[in-house]
Amino acid sequence: MSCSYDLCVARPLLKDACKAILSTILFHRLIGTNVPQTRNVFGPSSGSGQRNDAAIEDSTPVAYPALSDPHVDALIEECVSRAENLAATNITTTPRTQKILCTIQLRFLRQPVLPDTPATEQVGRVVVEDRPDAAEVADSWELWAIRILEYATSKPPNDKVHIARAVTQVKSILTNIVSRACAQRAQIPAIVTVAVAPFAYTLAVIPGEIPEYSVGAERSGN
Repeated sequence: MSCSYDLCVARPLLKDACKAILSTILFHRLIGTNVPQTRNVFGPSSGSGQRNDAAIEDSTPVAYPALSDPHVDALIEECVSRAENLAATNITTTPRTQKILCTIQLRFLRQPVLPDTPATEQVGRVVVEDRPDAAEVADSWELWAIRILEYATSKPPNDKVHIARAVTQVKSILTNIVSRACAQRAQIPAIVTVAVAPFAYTLAVIPGEIPEYSVGAERSGN
């Protein structure tokens, strides 16, 4: 399965939006003895850097599932931080809403994780690539991509309109992820370990748009 989502939100909301999306995907593909959690984004209890802003205080948070695993959290944090930095360097002087600043690609690989892999051992990694690794793409059984679009606006970054737009987009994307992850399971390889990550996976941060061949035909916009 291959799926791509367009994300166009104000920069102060970008990291939280990406965290919610990646956490939801990984929640439905990783297993183990760790306890699932419900986290919030874009609300007073979200832990956002803008939590004291009036617009955040007045907004209704978006809930999303997550694994209570510090290594997975660290990988997601590293990935979204790199994506935020890369997106910032690609912003134009005159913003164009549809310009793709960078793409996050989550690849689940076919390489097996052995049955005796310790439950605490992780097989995920974060990389920055000029273009998708063709060998890994070919060896993937599932690809997810977040295309980060430039957000053109003259309003303050914490304006309620920005938050409302982010909430609408993220809710739509999370709903689609859950639907696809639960409905399309035929491609998932046999799970032969109790490790948190039964499959090797890569979080790749790539400037601009991923070539069409590596994303596939399926796509959901914002």
